[in-house]
Amino acid sequence: MGLHPEIQEKVFLEIEKIIGLNRNPELKDQTEMPYTTAVICESQRISSASPLIPRKTNETISVSGYTIPPGTMIVANLWAVHHDEAIWKKPYDFVPERFLDENGRILTNENLLTFGGGRRMCLGKPLAKMEIFLFFTFLIQHFQFDFPTGSPPPSLDGDLGITLTTKPYKIRVKNRCT
Repeated sequence: MGLHPEIQEKVFLEIEKIIGLNRNPELKDQTEMPYTTAVICESQRISSASPLIPRKTNETISVSGYTIPPGTMIVANLWAVHHDEAIWKKPYDFVPERFLDENGRILTNENLLTFGGGRRMCLGKPLAKMEIFLFFTFLIQHFQFDFPTGSPPPSLDGDLGITLTTKPYKIRVKNRCT
């Protein structure tokens, strides 16, 4: 959010309107907070924390004319899907509105594969989505994020291992209540 202060402010204004500043976010609030939800979706799309998902074939399958024998390791590249120009307009830009319809309601997009897809999708998806909403909303409700004067903004490239991790950077966190 430090990279996008105007978006951070819009999220804060939605939090202030729906929740206020005197109580903690609750799951029931999410249905009334489409912009915040869209920002979370866009954050997950652009960052792709688990960009590569390995799978193993159980039987012979055919994909795009190629025969893949049983026992073959296949790696789904979710990062590539999340940054595919054929799916997302300006995929390297942070645009939460791509998850909102013309009336400002949240849109689901089958190409957002944060938790994988199909039968082997992450079983923890519902719990993770709830926790991410509560955590993110609480943080923006109470704190403002920006960068110390003279500090460069973080690179979004990340370091690829089992997950995509951020490179070290400095961030300033200001309490909104003071």
